[in-house]
This record gives sequence, structure tokens and C-alpha cells, in this order.
Amino acid sequence: MSDSVKPLTQSESSILHSGGVFMVEYFPSLMTESLIWGFHIVAISFATYLLLQKRYFHSTPRAILLTAVFLMFSLSSTLFFLHIYQFAVQAKGIYLADSLPQQSLSDKTASVQVANNKASFAQDILFAVEPNLRIGCATVGNGWLCARSLIWRTWSIWAPDHRIVILPIFLWIASLGSLVAWTITRVTLSIEKNGWIDFNFRNDDPDFLLLTNYILSLCVNGLSTTFIGYKAWQFKKFKRFANSGSSLLTEHIAKILSLLVESGLVYFLIFSVQLVNFVPDPNISGIAAAVIAGIGNQLLGLYPTLIITLVYLKKTVWDSSETNLNSSSFTNIAFQRHHDSEVESNHEWESAGRGESERKSGMGDSPGRAVRS
Repeated sequence: MSDSVKPLTQSESSILHSGGVFMVEYFPSLMTESLIWGFHIVAISFATYLLLQKRYFHSTPRAILLTAVFLMFSLSSTLFFLHIYQFAVQAKGIYLADSLPQQSLSDKTASVQVANNKASFAQDILFAVEPNLRIGCATVGNGWLCARSLIWRTWSIWAPDHRIVILPIFLWIASLGSLVAWTITRVTLSIEKNGWIDFNFRNDDPDFLLLTNYILSLCVNGLSTTFIGYKAWQFKKFKRFANSGSSLLTEHIAKILSLLVESGLVYFLIFSVQLVNFVPDPNISGIAAAVIAGIGNQLLGLYPTLIITLVYLKKTVWDSSETNLNSSSFTNIAFQRHHDSEVESNHEWESAGRGESERKSGMGDSPGRAVRS
């Protein structure tokens, strides 16, 4: 007579159910993330080719941009591999690994839970760091890498009046401070006290610090995009006032301003969707939350690479051999000091417009001279 099979206990049934739900939620996310990661490889190869073939593009900004895109690719790839690691550990630890003598299912899952929680902690930090790095890595100029890409755009466009950038810089520093504070409190109040087995940032007391980091990063993006959008509107108004719509240089500047505004809005929407992971709402599908998180991991890293590619395809200022651009020309081209008085501003634009008209009619100093502040 064969030995009777013992029925599963309530605890074992719950463990198997949780493991199955975990893999069902993660599998669609991994499939989606794999497709985007593959596209990322193609995009970064194309962007690298574009940067290396621009012989008149100075070596310093080329090196900065190459470093930026490869750094963001490395971060996205690390997040992707951590997701694969979590899925593999869950499948092997619960369903594939042989049980040791006298080892219960709870004992097997304990080590799996610890490994997954460590990976989750690393993911939380990397994903919070990624947008802060991107806030400066997607720029078309030079600057401090991994520090202020989106802020640097605003800084460049609003030159020489940089007071407008004080608030975004303050919010960016505050967002980094929130991330550091969350990491420290997470380690001291939770991990050291209770161990890795109970790690879950949703149930952690200082998790508002991580949420604060996300929101402040969104505010930096929103403010910077708004400031750039205002300059784009002001430049469009100047084009109509100066009747310089047919100028090749002004068309290039208008395109690059539009691209910066559009890309800023797209990034803002993508990053806003990630806030769904902070809402412990049972009505929100776990599959949807996992897919959104996976897509966000890749798109935020892909962002600088796409900007470089789009700038090239739009044939912007980079490709104008007539303008004799140097590595800092994006900072200076055709942007005047902002004045509170509209009369003063219009007077400056009118003077600039006359210079542009003279250039087109052959009366300017040189055919490649741009309006500079």
C-alpha cells in the first residue's frame, strides 16, 4: 500500500499561490521589457554611429554624449537583468530546486524572499537615480555629466539670465537629498532592525521620502519644460515680428526648441505613470503595474539616445556647416536676455531681426553669423 500524500497546509498553499501570482505578473513585464531593451540596443548603436561620424562636432561634447547614452543604457540594462534574476530565483527556489531533508516549503521560500527583496531594494535605488541622471544627460551641449541635463537645457536657453534656473536646481538637489535620506532610513530603521525578509517599500514608514524624490524629479522636469516652452513661444513670436521665417538658422532653432518641449512633455507623462506603483490599491492589476514599471525602466534610459537620434533626423543646428558652431554654441545662439518689459524685449528682437534681414540680403558681416547675446 503506497504512502498517502499529505495535503498542503494553509501556509504552503499560500506560498505556492503567491509564487504563481508573482511569475504571472512578471512574465508579461519581462516580455515587454525584452522588446524595448532590444530596440534600445539598435538605437544606441545608431546614435553612436551618428555621433562618431560628425567630424566637425568637437570631441568633448561627443565624449560627454557618448558617456551619457552608455551610462543610461547600463542603468536600464541593470534594472532589466535584476528583473530576470528575480523571476529566475522565484522559479528555481520554489518549483525547481530539490528539497533538503526536513526542509519545509517555508524554509525554501525564505531564502528566495531575501534574494528578491535585496534585488528590489537595488531596483528602487537605481530607478530613483535614473531620472536624476537623465535630468542632464539628454542635452545637446556640454555640462556636468549625470548632474543637470534638463536643468542645463534651461540654463543654456535662458542665458545670460540664469536666475530662472535657481528653483529647478533647488528642487533637483532636494530630490537627491530625499533619495539619500530614504536609503539611510531604509537601512537603519528596517533592514538592520527586521532583516531582509520583511522588506517592502510600500509598507515602510519612510517610504514617503522615496515618493518625495519621484515628485520632486517630476517638478524639475515640469518647471524646466515650462521655461523652455516659454522661450520657444517667445522665439516663435520673434520670428513673426522680424519676418525671418525663411532663415535656415531660425528654422533650425525653432525645431530644436520644439523637440525639447515635446520630449520634456513625453518624459513627464512616462514618469508620472510610474506613480501607480506607490498606490497600494487592490483594484489596480498587478500585471499592469509590473508592465508599467518594466516599460518605465527602459524608456527612461532610452530617452537620451532617442533625443540624439531625433535631433539628427530633424537636421537641426548640429548639421549646419554655415553657422560655424562650437561646442557651446547652443548656449549662445539667438537667445537674448529676458526682460520684464515687453517694449525692451521687442526692441531687442527688432534689432536682431534687422541683422537677420541684412544677413539674408548680403549686408551682414558674414553669411554664417548668428545673433548672439
